[in-house]
Amino acid sequence: MENIVNACQGPTAGRRVLSGDIRRSDGDMIPAVVWFSDLRGSTRLSDQMAPDDYLALLNHYLECTAAPVVAEGGEILNFIGDGVLGIFPISEAEGGLAGAARRATRAVEAALAKCAALRADGSLGGAPLEFGIGLASGELMFGI
Repeated sequence: MENIVNACQGPTAGRRVLSGDIRRSDGDMIPAVVWFSDLRGSTRLSDQMAPDDYLALLNHYLECTAAPVVAEGGEILNFIGDGVLGIFPISEAEGGLAGAARRATRAVEAALAKCAALRADGSLGGAPLEFGIGLASGELMFGI
């Protein structure tokens, strides 16, 4: 059950759901660094590429973006088509805002490095893989 809840809600919300601390429509204001990334030209690519090729490109993109967020202690909140929404919660135990910003910045650097490695080793087969990443910080409503 824990794996299912964590996959659907993320580990922070998942723990709180399983412990009974939070139910659907509950939420708290939390400070966080927010990550949003978007595959450039996705609609055009989906129209021009064979479905299997586009799906492979999308999987490469998600590996480039979502994996570094998780590796740096962030949480993926949602996949929105070709967008990835994640957070790096801010906690004093992990260095406050500066710590969350460092983790988010390392995730950006890792995402760009993964993309460059895929281009260099030919894994993309010539398919374009370009994405934008935006970071913001502040208080957000976090819940389910």
